[in-house]
Amino acid sequence: MRQAELPPERVLGRLYSTTCYLEDSLPATFYLALRYAADAKEALIANTMAGGDNCHRGAALGALLGLNAGPSAFPEHWRTGLVEP
Repeated sequence: MRQAELPPERVLGRLYSTTCYLEDSLPATFYLALRYAADAKEALIANTMAGGDNCHRGAALGALLGLNAGPSAFPEHWRTGLVEP
């Protein structure tokens, strides 16, 4: 089985650390981006549920997912009401 097909609970915190150190967090971010490339909402939920330094990992993950699929990758209710600073 390919690593990207494994559920997060078998990868995050076991194969890849959930700490903030770049050498740990970047592989975890790439795993989530690949595992959930077609479902940005589930990717960000899995990231949150993994714990650790999920806020920084989530920011990078959201950017990668948005680059891949554009704004429509994210639920409408997550985008409604956002304003440009």
